[in-house]
Amino acid sequence: MSGAFFQSQQASGRKVWCIGKPAAQDIYLIRNLEYVCGEGAVDCTAIQPGGACYVSNSLTAHASYAM
Repeated sequence: MSGAFFQSQQASGRKVWCIGKPAAQDIYLIRNLEYVCGEGAVDCTAIQPGGACYVSNSLTAHASYAM
């Protein structure tokens, strides 16, 4: 995914992960979710209503989870 929509975060110099940029346009976050969750590459049940990671219910949070 383009750096315009996701950024890498480093914790204690050891782990790297991607998070959705808060300023990213919703359409790009939605497309990301549709791709990774729809293709079966990621189990997205945790970000579905009632799932363990559903709250915070935001596109940025859910796209970050999926990435």
